[in-house]
Amino acid sequence: MWYRYSKNNLRKIIAQKLDDILRMRELNKAVPQGLGEAKKRYIEQAIALDPGINKEELEELWGNYVSELRQYPSFSDAQYEDFDTWRSKNSPEQIEQIVLEKDPKFIVSLQKKFEEHPEETDFETYKARKLEEKARDIYNSQKDLSVMSSQFGMSGESTNPLSAYNEAKKQFAEMVAEEYKAMIPETTPSGSQTVTLFIGYPGAGKSRYIEPEGGDNDNPVRMTNYGILVDPDEYQRDLVGYQGGAGSQNTLIYAVSVVKPKIQEEALRKGNDVVVPMVGGSPDLILNEAVRNLIEGYNVKVVIVPTDLATSHQRSLGRAGEEGNRLIMPTVGGGNPAEAFELTEQIVRNGSPDFTDLFSKKLFTKLGYTPAQIKKLPDEEKRAMRDRYAQMMSFEVAK
Repeated sequence: MWYRYSKNNLRKIIAQKLDDILRMRELNKAVPQGLGEAKKRYIEQAIALDPGINKEELEELWGNYVSELRQYPSFSDAQYEDFDTWRSKNSPEQIEQIVLEKDPKFIVSLQKKFEEHPEETDFETYKARKLEEKARDIYNSQKDLSVMSSQFGMSGESTNPLSAYNEAKKQFAEMVAEEYKAMIPETTPSGSQTVTLFIGYPGAGKSRYIEPEGGDNDNPVRMTNYGILVDPDEYQRDLVGYQGGAGSQNTLIYAVSVVKPKIQEEALRKGNDVVVPMVGGSPDLILNEAVRNLIEGYNVKVVIVPTDLATSHQRSLGRAGEEGNRLIMPTVGGGNPAEAFELTEQIVRNGSPDFTDLFSKKLFTKLGYTPAQIKKLPDEEKRAMRDRYAQMMSFEVAK
């Protein structure tokens, strides 16, 4: 188990923080009955649809699911009654007052949003619905903050419960990142460290190539066939609000923006190669990740797992149906990974004579050049610079 490995071999984990992470993992196994049913219903309906044909229906299904997800707090806390019981004890005027105490500009911003939605014809009806949604968010955030404060000592600094809860979730994610960092082994750099980007739809089968047989799949920062795994999906079960995978939309942003950058930086700093699984639905997404690592001196290998969308869709939903597994948005990535892979290789290999191709622009910008400075650079210097980094990239189709 990863926690034994980290405590006995690395001896860098602070016991209390590790206990907090393990306790959060246990709390995250609980799924409110209604939410569990919503997840199951979504999977049953989505798996019958073809993502290549029924994209709009899938997006509508997902939107309905996320709306249901928002109705539930992250934790069950016996100190608080459920929202519907609380609401029944307060008049609409009292609920509006509570919302405005926490967000004084709520009605003003609501009026602007109303004007942007011509399908909404009655402002008072629209206002009543949105006030209830906002009140539910505030009430649930207060419930969740009470758990974060009493069990983990994290409560945020804002007086607005929504903002304070988000602050507490970020604090916990930062603590998780620090503990994960301590688990990453240190090695002697090879001199040609490589960041491998595995591209493919969710459910494409990227793990089949990345993971060694008999690997420690319980370790979120484990060694793989391509180096240390840097995968936000691995961190979510230890973050606030995962709810047995049904609430993965609550945890994804913190896994991606808080934990992943810290793990990737630490693994490379300690001399390891790393592997980053991603959908990579556009050259922009692929090159953002690639260029960020190239300018730090790391080689970048891009590997495509070309499983088609329909097969990946079925696999992803089948996996989500298993207990504790995350449910993810069906159209994540925004495009075809195989097409994005081919186009990215063409851009990097061929470029453009005037250096206006996507790779050149991202490269020079990340290196700190302004558009005016780029124009002043001699073409020979720009070409040499571009070619040097392009040679640090390689492309491969998984077989």
